[in-house]
Amino acid sequence: MQIVTIDELGRISLPTQIREQLKLKNNKQLSLQIEGDRLILKPIHNDAEVEYENGILVVTSPLTNDLEKIIEAERNQRIEQLTSW
Repeated sequence: MQIVTIDELGRISLPTQIREQLKLKNNKQLSLQIEGDRLILKPIHNDAEVEYENGILVVTSPLTNDLEKIIEAERNQRIEQLTSW
């Protein structure tokens, strides 16, 4: 169990170990639910998240049923980067 403290603005800081375990990055949105006397935080997965691991593009978010849209969006982003200079 980890213990966190609420600051004067009502914020908590998640320990690095937990952020790394859940692959939470800066500005990641979380949903907050109350069940009895418990607060439950869950990452919100809006879009496909991809990142490079050892030079290979890897999907790091849960897979959706529409993999073609994910591939097309990534392809368009790469084309935009290559043609915007």
